[in-house]
Amino acid sequence: MAVSFGIAKIISEHPSYNYGLALPFVIAFYLLNSTNTYTIPFFEYDVGVDVSVILKILFVMGYYVTFVLFLIFSSTLSLFVKSSKFHLGWPIFTAVASLLTLVFKDGNPLFGMLFGLTAIIYLTISKFDDGGLSVVLIQGVFGLFSIFCFVTGILWLNGSFLFFDMVANLFGFESIAKDSFKIGAFMLIVLGYSIFYSVFKAGELSSVAAHDRT
Repeated sequence: MAVSFGIAKIISEHPSYNYGLALPFVIAFYLLNSTNTYTIPFFEYDVGVDVSVILKILFVMGYYVTFVLFLIFSSTLSLFVKSSKFHLGWPIFTAVASLLTLVFKDGNPLFGMLFGLTAIIYLTISKFDDGGLSVVLIQGVFGLFSIFCFVTGILWLNGSFLFFDMVANLFGFESIAKDSFKIGAFMLIVLGYSIFYSVFKAGELSSVAAHDRT
């Protein structure tokens, strides 16, 4: 059942709504924990709070959309296993990029490490791929992450702030502001839903694409 928040059914049942449902919560949580302002390089000019907030919103939106598209695309990787070995370039790139992000994190979000983990597992057992391995891995890894988000959000609502450091690292924060715990709890729950929906739709799209190729 879609989370509608009283929104018209024709909207709440649309895929784009469910993909992006968590985005406002993620943006709000990010802004509450990222209070720095941006400075233009070379000129050392501080753009101020308002412009910095707008830039951060655009950054989070871009990262969120990339995350969803990455998830959907990665799930269809196995469709190319019989036509080209070059499909291994994608998981190799993903694994290397994720490791570099971990080494040089510098405040960058670490959500990409989930794709890196999936890519490493895929590369390890890719010889057993018969056309459906990628979607199984995506559903497994991100299905578990969806449950993690649900459980952590519920615990935070109850005042039990477990996995505090893990959530902070995922967003690239050194710590999480106390006044963001409540919105963080709702954010994690809704994010868990959006990820679960994305995983479910990725499986559907992979099945349709596989059927069209046969």
